This record gives sequence, structure tokens and C-alpha cells, in this order.
Amino acid sequence: MVALPGAAPATRTRDGRWRTAIAALVLVVVVAGLLVRTPYLSFAPGSPVAVSDSVTIEGVRSKPSAGRFLLLTVNISPAALNLWQLLWVAVAPDVTVIPRSKWVPPDTTRERVREQNEQAIDLSKYTASVAAYRALGRTTPAISGVEILGVDPAAGASGVLFQSDVITHVERRRVRTTKALASAMRGRTPGRAVELTIRREGLEKRVRVRTHAGEDGRTLLGVRIRSGEAYRLPREVTIDSGDVIGPSGGLVFALAIADALVDEDLTRGRTVGVTGTLSLNRKGIGIVGAVGGIREKLVAAVRDGATVFLVPKTRDGSLEREARAAAPTGLDVIAVHTVREAIQALRALD
Repeated sequence: MVALPGAAPATRTRDGRWRTAIAALVLVVVVAGLLVRTPYLSFAPGSPVAVSDSVTIEGVRSKPSAGRFLLLTVNISPAALNLWQLLWVAVAPDVTVIPRSKWVPPDTTRERVREQNEQAIDLSKYTASVAAYRALGRTTPAISGVEILGVDPAAGASGVLFQSDVITHVERRRVRTTKALASAMRGRTPGRAVELTIRREGLEKRVRVRTHAGEDGRTLLGVRIRSGEAYRLPREVTIDSGDVIGPSGGLVFALAIADALVDEDLTRGRTVGVTGTLSLNRKGIGIVGAVGGIREKLVAAVRDGATVFLVPKTRDGSLEREARAAAPTGLDVIAVHTVREAIQALRALD
């Protein structure tokens, strides 16, 4: 047979064009997968924090403990997942996907969510302190006024108001609750100073604070305040939670504080994973509330050696069932409704 002149080069040219087209298509797919963002975030087990050593109580000496209370966290992706990340999460063990709108509602921003969670952990520390003292039968008298949990360093209140100050009057108008404070500030012009009467270390004094405008147009003092009724603690409590934010550490903070206040070891020498928000009812009793990420937190607790896992007791029992379904052999899952109930459950351990 005689080959036609130029036939082989033509075939090689067509093959080269196909390879180039396929390579270009692959490149487009890869780049598109990196650039296209999905409306989802990843939800993974975080690194537990041992909180017993992070609690300091004025005038109370720390005592050695054979066990640990673990503050359990979850890691949420810093941005919406791209297509390739979503595919990886779909097959990765112990990582789940949540809609971004569930974590960052459409009417807010991620920065605002972070700010809310920073406020939430400040409040949970205070609530935990009151709940722990009351669960142990210690006296915590109610305070009439609005207690300050923190001050914005960039606000006019910085250097004038401080944490633990209690606002009792706005321009000589009595305020006993957060609702009354909001009412007293309503209608005031942002940027103008307002006179406050505060109680600090048992003494009352008047101060002037320059206000500023909030994102929603309200006139703000630039402070974080504790909602609900305030209580006076027998001894000042300080909790170092590091970079952790959010409300779900309330119960573990309360247990770590209670453990520091009693002579016994509430952990009974065990590593105890704990999750649950905390609120005070009308009697000042610490009520444990629901949290998210139960399965991820359980995984983190087990990885760090936990043999006991405390979860909120809900009416439908859903969180307890979810934890028990994911719990490995040897992990005691205990559902609790109050701080006192949690302490009793720990005392009942071997």
C-alpha cells in the first residue's frame, strides 16, 4: 500500500487539537469549581478547651483535680464553600454541611454574628457565675439596675464606664431593667453626652458619656449589658475562654466554677465533655438550654478522652437521642435540665 502524502501529519494535528480542547475543558472545570461559591458552610468538630484551670475566683485558692471539664466547640468554615470543598465535605467523616443562612441570616453580616457571639459568651460567664453560686445554696442578692459586661474601646464610654458598673439612672431617670434603659435612651441625639448615675464598688457616682449612633439608628452608649435581673456575687469570678465565642459554654462554666467552690472533685477524676447554654429563671436558677452541633461536639469530646458527656435535656429528648446514637461504647451520656441537676449527676458517678 502507498500512503497518501500528508495523511499522518493531519492525524497528529487532529489528535493535538483534541488534547488541547480536553485540557482547556479540564482547566475551565477546575477553575469554575474554585471560583463558584455555594450557599453552604462546613461544620466540623473543634478543639476542646479544659476550663477548670481557666476559672479564677477572688479569695479562693485553686485545688488540684484528677479530671477535666471540657468546653466543646465546632469549627465553621470562614467563607461559603466552593464546589470542590463541598464535594470534599460530602465524603469527609465527622464534617457536615449547613446552609449559610442558618449561621448568617440574610439581614445581617458575619461580622455582626461574631459580635453577637462575643456578647453571648460574656453573658454566659456571668449567668454561669450566678447559677453556680445558687446551685450550691450560696447567697446572691438581686441588684436593681443594669450591669455592664463590657465597654467598646472605640466608644465614648471607654475610660468612663467599666465592667461590673451598674447603671441606675439616665439623666436622673430611674432605670431598673434593660428595657427601662432602652426606653430612657430612646429619642436622644447621637453624639451628645448623657448623664448616668452608676454604682461602682458599692458607691454611687454621676458620669457623662458621649453617645454614638448604631447601625439601626439607635442612640448607643457603647457598652454590652447583661439582660434580665442582676445579682451581686459573693466573690468576683473571672473566666479566660481564649478565642472561643458563643453561648453554648454556659453549663461548663457553671460546673467549673462550682468545682472551684467546693472541696470535693466534681469530675470524679474523669474527663467530662459538656455543652449547653444557660439562662436564669425568675428564681435565679440556672436552666440548661439547647445547642447545635451535638454530634460534632461529641466526636471532639471522645477524641480528647472524655468518658462522660453532658447534654441539655429538651422536652422532646432529641438532643439526648442524637448524642446516644453517636456515642461509642464506654461514653456515659447524661441529659440535664438545671445546673443543680448536673452537679447531682456528677456526684452520682463512681
